[in-house]
Amino acid sequence: MSESVPDDLDPRARLHHADGSFEYVRREDLKGLDEFIAAWQRNTDLPDEQSFSAWQMSDDEHPAGDGAPGYRIVYKTIRTVFGPELRIDGGNLRIQFGNYEVTWGETRFPNAMPHRREGKWLIPQWGKVTWQGGQGRYDPDPDVQIQISAHQETTPPGNFVELLYRLPDADSLTYAQKLTLGRSRTGPLTATMDLLWGERILGPVVTEEVGAVFDDWHWNRLMGGPTFMWEAQAQFRNAVGPELDHALDVAFKINREHTEPERDRVRTAAQWYWRADRESDPVMRFLSYWLCVEAVALEPGGHKIGPVKTMVAAILDTTPNMVGGVGRLYNVRSEIAHGHSWAATTDAIAGVKAIAEAVLSRRLLGRVSPDRVRELRRYAVDDVPERQRRTSEPRP
Repeated sequence: MSESVPDDLDPRARLHHADGSFEYVRREDLKGLDEFIAAWQRNTDLPDEQSFSAWQMSDDEHPAGDGAPGYRIVYKTIRTVFGPELRIDGGNLRIQFGNYEVTWGETRFPNAMPHRREGKWLIPQWGKVTWQGGQGRYDPDPDVQIQISAHQETTPPGNFVELLYRLPDADSLTYAQKLTLGRSRTGPLTATMDLLWGERILGPVVTEEVGAVFDDWHWNRLMGGPTFMWEAQAQFRNAVGPELDHALDVAFKINREHTEPERDRVRTAAQWYWRADRESDPVMRFLSYWLCVEAVALEPGGHKIGPVKTMVAAILDTTPNMVGGVGRLYNVRSEIAHGHSWAATTDAIAGVKAIAEAVLSRRLLGRVSPDRVRELRRYAVDDVPERQRRTSEPRP
C-alpha cells in the first residue's frame, strides 16, 4: 500500500536526516522542478552536467545568502602545537593558529561514482549483456534517483591553521571562479608560510571551501562546486569489437615507427593531456593543454610559436600566416605565465584543447578526424567571423 502524502507536500523530493528519518518538501518551497522536468532531454551524446547549491552553518544572525563572498582553507599541523595561540586580523583576511575543533562540510552524491575529471560525478547505469546465437542483448538497470547529501562534521580537538578571506568583487562569479580567486589571492601568503616553516605548519588540508564571511568572522559554507551527470540520459551505442581492434592496431603500428625520442615526447604530451582533462582550475587546465601542444610540436630546445603554427596549418591545409588564433592563444599563455592575467576564459580553454587534440591525434593516429579539424579551424583560422576573440581576463 502506497503512502499517502498531504497535498501541500511534494512526493518527488525528500529531505533525509542523519538519524535516518525523512520529510517531504513543501510544494511552495520546491522551485524549478517542473521546469527542469519539462526541459529534460533524452538520448543526448553525453549526459548533461547538473549542479546543486545550498548553505550550511547559517543562523538567525547570519542568514543564508547574506555576508560577503569568501574563501576558507584549513590546514592541520603535523604534531606542532602553537603556544600561545595566535589570531591575525588583516581586514579582509583572518589567520588563526591554535588548538580547536574544525567544522567542515562538502557535497556528496551517495549513489554516484567519481568521473574522470576533478569535481565531476556520474550516476551510473548498470546492466548485463547476454549473448545467444551471435545476438547480443543489453538489459539496463538504471538508477532513477538523484541522491544529494550535504555532509557536515566536526573534527576532534587538534592543532590547525585557518585562513578566512573576503573575496573582492566576487558577487557575480561562479563557485569555480571564486575558488580560483581565493587560491590566487591567498597563494602568496601560504607560499610564504610554507617557505618559512614547511609542512609541519601547513600539513594536510582539512577543508577548502567557498561561502560567505560576516563582520564577526562567522562562516557560512556554500554547498556547490561538484557537478553530477545521470548516465541513463545518454543515448545507447554499440562499440563494434573488430573496429576497435583495427583502430588500435593502426595506432600500435604508428607508435612502432616512432624513434625513442619521439615516443618520449608523445609520453610527455599524453601526461599533460590527461592532466588538463582532470583539472578543475581553468588556468591550470589551459596551461596543461598548452604544454601538451608544445611537447608534440617543439623540438628539444625549441620555445617559439612557429613550429606550432606550422603543424596546425598543415592539419588545416593552409599557410602558417592564416592561423592567427594560435598566436592569440600563445599570448594568453604568456600573460598567465608572466602574471599579467588571472584566468583563462572558456573560449581560450576550448581553443587550446582543440589544438592539443588535433596535434596529438596527428602524432598518435596519423590522422585528425573531420570533427576535430572543424573544431580546430574554428579557433585557429582568422577567417571564421563568429569566433569569440576575447580569450583572457585582466587581473582584478
